[in-house]
Amino acid sequence: MRKLLIFMLTIFSVVVLNAQTIDELKRSMEKAQQEINKGNKLLKVNKSKTSSIINDIVITNRNIKNRESIISSGKKHSTLIKNDINSYNDKIDVLSNNLKKEKELYIKMMHSAYKRNLQNYNLSLLLSSSSLQDFHIRIYYLSKYSEMKVNLAKKVGEDSKELNRIVNNLVKKQASLDKSNNKVAAEVEKLANEKKGLNDIHRSLTSENKQLRKTVSEKTQQMKKMKKQIAKIIEEENMAYSKKNRSDKEIILSGEFVKNKGKLPRPVKGGLIVEKFGTHRHPLYPTITVENKGINIALEDNEDIRSIFKGVVVRVFFIQGLNNSIMIRHGDYISVYSGITVVNVQKDDVVDTGDILGKIANANETPILHFELHKGKVAQNPELWLRK
Repeated sequence: MRKLLIFMLTIFSVVVLNAQTIDELKRSMEKAQQEINKGNKLLKVNKSKTSSIINDIVITNRNIKNRESIISSGKKHSTLIKNDINSYNDKIDVLSNNLKKEKELYIKMMHSAYKRNLQNYNLSLLLSSSSLQDFHIRIYYLSKYSEMKVNLAKKVGEDSKELNRIVNNLVKKQASLDKSNNKVAAEVEKLANEKKGLNDIHRSLTSENKQLRKTVSEKTQQMKKMKKQIAKIIEEENMAYSKKNRSDKEIILSGEFVKNKGKLPRPVKGGLIVEKFGTHRHPLYPTITVENKGINIALEDNEDIRSIFKGVVVRVFFIQGLNNSIMIRHGDYISVYSGITVVNVQKDDVVDTGDILGKIANANETPILHFELHKGKVAQNPELWLRK
């Protein structure tokens, strides 16, 4: 009985653990699908643009990675469901064997009781008592025997119900497995179509490859200069900030900002990150190195740009090629929003989390928000600070 209890607890813990993991996989798949939906939306918008080929490649590559993530999670999901099914089958085997033994024992007890009733066995047993004490012992024995029959009948009924419940769950699990496998198959087909679309884009570039490479190289150099200008302005701002005594309010603000690491809202409600933080190769030309002090987020036209946290607007400036930039100080930290075409704030404005700073629009290219986050001279990876 103890071994059975341990086995049942082990099976239950495995099922609970798998259920939690399945939920995590589902959330991961849902998140990847949301990213794909954003990407497809932007690709649809880009059809009306004239200079979005690089962003199309980046977005399509991102979609492919997310699609591969969904397929991988889907396969893991199927494996966990299979594990669940195996655990249910093991449980069914144990319960079926126990139920068989319980039924056999119950039949024997009922058969024995029937024969005893025919022979007035109970009455004879009591009348043949050698003493009053023996008489009470025999009464106790008969009552316990009767109680055993009732309890065994009850156990057979409970185990039968439990077996039916497990079988029903097994049927549901099998249906869930079939659904998961079908979803993986559908995702594999979509992935093949997306890869074909990416190959089509690359083929279309063959005729204009030389000119495009030159344009990309020039634009990369231009972006380096622009980012250097932002870095210089940030350095000037930090120098000015270091010369003054920090107020209690600014110290508290810095602490609150740090406490919200990983929980800060994104500077835009929609959008898709098309260039990550750090040094990496160009998505189209691997020989060209790109260094990003922040992240680039592709948007739809006229999306609102919002402050990620409360603070004070310390600079609003224009850089050729990046349009307007807004710099907000959050105590020791600075957030920078570049590419803004319509500015809603000015220097010394106090802003709160989520306040609209401006809008981005671009008739010819995909609108891009270049977003940076700094503490002193050190550029921070925004993705580590923003909500997932």
